[in-house]
Amino acid sequence: MKRFMLAVCAGIMVMCSTVYAGDSMQNPLDFTDNLLADGSSVYYFEEVAVTLPADWKGKYSIEVEGNSAIFYHKASREKWMENYGSIGGKLFALSYSVNHDFQDLPDFYYIGFSEESVFNYYLTVPTDAQAYMEDSAIAEEFQQMSAEIDFVKEHAYILGTQEATAADEAIQDSVTEEINDIENLILGKVGDTANTEITEIPETTDTAELLEYHFDETQAGYEGTWVDMKGGYQVYLPSDWNVLNVTEEDVADYEYMYMAASEDESTSFVAMGISLEEFLKELDAEELEELRTSGYTMLELIQEGLGEDGCGMITVNKIPCVVMDMKDSGTLVMFLSEDETVCHAAIVVADDVSNHVYTEPILHSVRWAD
Repeated sequence: MKRFMLAVCAGIMVMCSTVYAGDSMQNPLDFTDNLLADGSSVYYFEEVAVTLPADWKGKYSIEVEGNSAIFYHKASREKWMENYGSIGGKLFALSYSVNHDFQDLPDFYYIGFSEESVFNYYLTVPTDAQAYMEDSAIAEEFQQMSAEIDFVKEHAYILGTQEATAADEAIQDSVTEEINDIENLILGKVGDTANTEITEIPETTDTAELLEYHFDETQAGYEGTWVDMKGGYQVYLPSDWNVLNVTEEDVADYEYMYMAASEDESTSFVAMGISLEEFLKELDAEELEELRTSGYTMLELIQEGLGEDGCGMITVNKIPCVVMDMKDSGTLVMFLSEDETVCHAAIVVADDVSNHVYTEPILHSVRWAD
């Protein structure tokens, strides 16, 4: 479920174009990531940034354990677990410490010191064999990635320091090149390109178990248009919003299906569709059996994957949904396609989620198309 939710979280964070910061530094290893124009991936932790080579994409995984964020070679780790029940495939770890005991380690790279948290940040590389050697292709891929650890060391830095300036400028140049002015993304107005026919939503009875919402466009607070989304559902969006271009890369990397934004860019909407079949393919036999015998519905598993904080179950126009308040980023509802093969996510992102008029009416307008 964590792997499944990673696709959702990555898409949300890129759409927000913000760097996540944990509450009151509760966990210095909370992170988000961004894909740069050259294909490399930068991971922003609370106080430090780590950049991975472009050719690592899809080949690694990350686990936070105690005071370390460990980066694994995915194929090696899976084979170690599958055949021996042990953990292997470690490439490197980002760690922090209030003292300098790490200097006694056989292989470490010092990143720097944070005056705010008084933590020292450093990288460590395992000195024992971590590749899965019984498969030559897997072992070769591990060795190729291991040979590029120096790139990781050279591009790790404390956020806000002088050493970060050049890296920050490079990232900003990458973002500028990728976006190149929001106007270039605009395809037209929501009201110009979508089906404007509005049909009534039939009255339903309250099921009592879940909070139930029935949308009335006359109470939306804006002049809107019903927009058909891929997957057979509709959303009522402000007619004067701009429809944004969804590229093939957006679909491949973040599962985006549709994007729109207000004229002042303070509020935006994104629709995502994540294949449950692809998610299930990633599970091993033990995980599949655990899923089958858990007694949970897929929607309940999605809720559990999102966590309890700000997350709940509701019904929107007869559609069971998981709703999640993403605090300073926005709000989303997630629901299954009618054939339960796709998990849809409808997300509203806003500069100030506590004081704007669009989140609730947009998300409560989600309904199946006739």
